[in-house]
Amino acid sequence: MNLFRKWKFVQEVDRYRTDLERLQTLHTNASEAASESDTQKRQLRDDLKEAKNREQRLLSDYSELEEENIGLQKQACFPVSNLRSAQVEFEAVKMEVKRLMDENDQLQADREEANKLTIVAQKHLEDALLNMQQERDQKLAYKKELELMRNAEHLQQLNTMLFGLQSNNEDDSQALKELESSFIAESNDFGKGRPSKGVDLFSEIHGDMPERLAELETKNDKLALKLKETEKDISYVIPVLKKLEVMSTPELDHTQLKQLSDDALKKIEQLIESTSKAGIGGKQYDLVKTDLRTAIMIAGENQAKLASAQDLMIAVADFLYRLYHQLVSTHGLETDKNAAEAMKKLRQYAKENAENEEYVQGNELFSFHLVVRFSDEGVESGTDTEGGRSPRLMLNLQRQIISPSFVKVLNEQLLSDQLDNVLTESDFRERIVPGNIWLLLQIRCLIVSVIADLVCKSE
Repeated sequence: MNLFRKWKFVQEVDRYRTDLERLQTLHTNASEAASESDTQKRQLRDDLKEAKNREQRLLSDYSELEEENIGLQKQACFPVSNLRSAQVEFEAVKMEVKRLMDENDQLQADREEANKLTIVAQKHLEDALLNMQQERDQKLAYKKELELMRNAEHLQQLNTMLFGLQSNNEDDSQALKELESSFIAESNDFGKGRPSKGVDLFSEIHGDMPERLAELETKNDKLALKLKETEKDISYVIPVLKKLEVMSTPELDHTQLKQLSDDALKKIEQLIESTSKAGIGGKQYDLVKTDLRTAIMIAGENQAKLASAQDLMIAVADFLYRLYHQLVSTHGLETDKNAAEAMKKLRQYAKENAENEEYVQGNELFSFHLVVRFSDEGVESGTDTEGGRSPRLMLNLQRQIISPSFVKVLNEQLLSDQLDNVLTESDFRERIVPGNIWLLLQIRCLIVSVIADLVCKSE
């Protein structure tokens, strides 16, 4: 019995020991699990703190992003205006390039025309030089013939005069007496001037004869030259005396003849002065004509600039009217009849003020037909439709300096010369290229930017 109890007791002890070991194992495991759970708890606390800090950072980043988004939304209107400005500048550059190409073509055409005119002028110059050479040769031949005829006529008149002088008395001609007295005086002077050196007959014959012969020959030559000069003077005087109807009579009044010659000299001097004044008057006429052309060109240029400025004003008014019409149609307001009537009159004036069609463009070239629509989403830009587009506004790109209307007014006001006699063909073809297109585009860009800013601020 005791053994059984012992054995049973031993089994219970073993069982208790097994349970104790099991409990110890469980305790150990539980302790390890508790330590692990404490570690995890501390790690979770750290993670929670890090998550809170991260949440704070994300909230701050979100607020910053939201503020940046608001700033970007506020600045969303400016790229639209910048895009429009860039588009305006691009169109302006395109128009400037087109204008420069047109000017280049015009200059090329003018250059070709100038070359043709130069060739024609050279041909005319060569022909003129050839004609002048022929005329010069012909004039020289005529001059030689005239001199021959004059010499023959002078010889004939001299023979006639000598024959008449021999038939009349010695007092018929004072000129012949003076000539004879001069001959006698010179011969006396010659005889008295050189006394003979020798006193004997041999010295007079053989010593002085060669010298006296040489002196006599020299004097003879001089007298012959003087006689020719006197005959030439007489030949010039005789036709004048014939024209004045002065006859060779003994009662000839030499004072009257002298007075007639003085009157003739005065008339010759008056004719010379009148010809010189005519030459000075011709130069003054050319100068006045040049000044008149310059004044007409300046007046025409100023009128063309004034017309170009009027075109600029009309274009700006048309653009403002388009914006006004779009704003009124967008808000559903009633249009002002006065504005429509004024714009109609401006279009009519632009149509009447237009020149040639090749230099005229519609207002579509200058504007972009911006349509401003107001909605909850913002401002949108677009182009007008064909149905809603207003009539074309005819404007001048290049104005003619000497326009037909200007020519008509000047021809009515001028009393002497017409413009065709003052101006050249190149003056009538000259045109002024307005530099106001860039100014117009800048004004338009400024207006669009101001309206866009106002719309953005209102929304």
